[in-house]
Amino acid sequence: MPTRVLTEQFVIGSKTFESRPSFTGDQEIVTDAALQAGFAGTITDTNEVTAVGHNITDLDTAAVYWVASGVQKCRYGCACSVATSVITLSSGAGDALPTDVTTDVTISKEVEVNLDVDGDDIQLLGMQASQVAHVHFQEEAGTGILAVLLAADVAYSWRSDAATNPLTGDAVGKVLASCGTVNGTTLYIGALVDATA
Repeated sequence: MPTRVLTEQFVIGSKTFESRPSFTGDQEIVTDAALQAGFAGTITDTNEVTAVGHNITDLDTAAVYWVASGVQKCRYGCACSVATSVITLSSGAGDALPTDVTTDVTISKEVEVNLDVDGDDIQLLGMQASQVAHVHFQEEAGTGILAVLLAADVAYSWRSDAATNPLTGDAVGKVLASCGTVNGTTLYIGALVDATA
């Protein structure tokens, strides 16, 4: 049975604070997915983005990224209706789209990441990408479970001894993810699971 250690360390003044809790499971699940580069665009109506050269179609869902007052924002899971460079968005979740029709945004097609795991069995969960990215864990039928906005090169982690399990009671059927920049990135997801816990 694999045992993994979660190392956390930070320094304040001259003092280093460190913790190294260990966790044991009976299976490790690791997956990576190439997230396509997003496309630079502009809000041209309250629910429209104009992005020249984008690759989004009517059958896609998309995420829209922008920065407001220095804070990264994201609206994800948006249904798309496409007319050349104009993408009309509906539904979705997360932050409300900007009302300023001159706001610069990045719009990205969401891609499905194959990840099947019972949320109740997770002992450690980690995610990371080199660019801003959004990750949405869902049940097989598409019901949302957990949405995470990742900062570039900042790992997300959850450990079973620290807080309420964000995936408890749910079987993860799929993950929808997107990249929030025009550079593209690789998303890494890892889970240590213990079906006997």
